[in-house]
Amino acid sequence: MEREILFRGKRIDNGEFAEGLLIEDDGYYYIYRSFGVCPNGYDYLKSGGATVGFYVRVIPETVGQFTGLTDKNGNKIFEGDIVNIPDLEFVDFVDNGTSSPDEKYEDGIVEIFFDEGVFCFNHPNTDTPCPIFYNIKETEIIGNIHDNPGLLKQERR
Repeated sequence: MEREILFRGKRIDNGEFAEGLLIEDDGYYYIYRSFGVCPNGYDYLKSGGATVGFYVRVIPETVGQFTGLTDKNGNKIFEGDIVNIPDLEFVDFVDNGTSSPDEKYEDGIVEIFFDEGVFCFNHPNTDTPCPIFYNIKETEIIGNIHDNPGLLKQERR
């Protein structure tokens, strides 16, 4: 199975997201796209006099990697996206000596982040990282932490 390696970051010139490969050079971050038509605001990347692609500088704090998953509408899910996972059910992870029943949250609005090699979201009750494959077919992107931080009710990690 082939995995698509893709990043996204907000362009410094207009604040719009750009997608492509990530290049870091001397503390600056760029999104690179190969061939095709050069998008507005991108610079040409040349090698040996030939154009080999296009790049645009992005704001480092806005860079996020593609999780390899899409939401119910076919939109790619990136780090930093805020998603709604309907009917989110969890076992209470707090061990107080008794078994806790599953809890159901109508409001499963969470941020996607990368933690110890896995794309996760925080358990709404305990802040425990949970892998995002949970109920992914019903998940919908509703915003991102850069444009819509107010969507999150819990503190950001």
